[in-house]
Amino acid sequence: MTNGATVTPARPSRHRCVISSRDASGAGAAPGSPALGPLVSVVIPAFNAGRYLESAVQSALAQTLTAIEVIIVDDGSTDDTLVVAMRLQAGDARVRVDRLARNAGPAAARNRALELARGRWLAVLDSDDVMIASRLEMLTAAGTRVDADIVADNLLVFGDGQADVFLDRATPPGWITAVDYLRRTAIYGDGPNLGYLKPLIRVDRLRAADIGYDERLRIAEDDDLIVRALLADLRYWFEPTPGYGYRRHAGSTSHRLSLANAEAMLAAGERHEAAGVGRAAEIRAALARRRRAFRKARAFAALVQALKDRRLAAAAGIAVADPAAVVLLHMPIRAARDRFLARFRPDRPRQPPPPAPATAAALAALRPFGVDA
Repeated sequence: MTNGATVTPARPSRHRCVISSRDASGAGAAPGSPALGPLVSVVIPAFNAGRYLESAVQSALAQTLTAIEVIIVDDGSTDDTLVVAMRLQAGDARVRVDRLARNAGPAAARNRALELARGRWLAVLDSDDVMIASRLEMLTAAGTRVDADIVADNLLVFGDGQADVFLDRATPPGWITAVDYLRRTAIYGDGPNLGYLKPLIRVDRLRAADIGYDERLRIAEDDDLIVRALLADLRYWFEPTPGYGYRRHAGSTSHRLSLANAEAMLAAGERHEAAGVGRAAEIRAALARRRRAFRKARAFAALVQALKDRRLAAAAGIAVADPAAVVLLHMPIRAARDRFLARFRPDRPRQPPPPAPATAAALAALRPFGVDA
């Protein structure tokens, strides 16, 4: 997309079977009619999420689209997550709570929610995030209008006293093709990574393609599912209006690139590349580029771990074998520098610049759910 994403005006064609957009249970009734059950299943995987869970759920229940269900899957939490979830379930019949017997990871929690989902659309809402009230109504209308299988909006990223939209508001609506997505989701690549978007996905089309979340992944499970969906010819539409509030904080799972996580992501990239055999040359090239980026990320994670463990000979070996990993060291070095310098700054509140009008409007819409950048 231009200015942070790639839009393809023409509708991508399907290379396999065409699945009717008509819901078999919906003959003769309007989409989203309460008589048909929920139009959207909002799924909230939650692990030790007691601090933010209520805000996330309340932002879902406040949607202008009322034909929804909210499925909270407690992923073996050890805090008060389950207590909060059960209280929310008692207060609104649209809330359903399920619990995994042990902590199995976000992909397993998503798969359990997908099994339980009764809606036409699946909307993943992370337990520390929130949504603007009109979001689901806007996205389901857009997805129905263009007959998309996947539809996403812009993010409002907030936290640490700051807020901004993720992709440039000048980005036009349009299709995100497999090539577009693969090129803009290479780890540590240039520009915003489209894997951070939180799309709605047609449940029937996921099930028809036999696509679920890969439980071998502890991070990037959403991105992995979208890649496999696009390789299965599901069609992805983007709307530039920010409707999803993405909370940026130190505890966010998406910020943890351990060596184990990097190895799992590389293995997933290799599986994607194998699945792309026989596809168009530009898709194969984009898959190969993503796999190389994952390989560099794994080398970087191994280098950081060796340095933390004071295994200097091992670190030197990694640096010689993959010099690109050394270049990435600027990220932890810069973070450490900033933490060190912060100790000597005057202890006074930061005064961030005022947000742009569009960002300010989105922030105002999220403030009822405790959001204050």
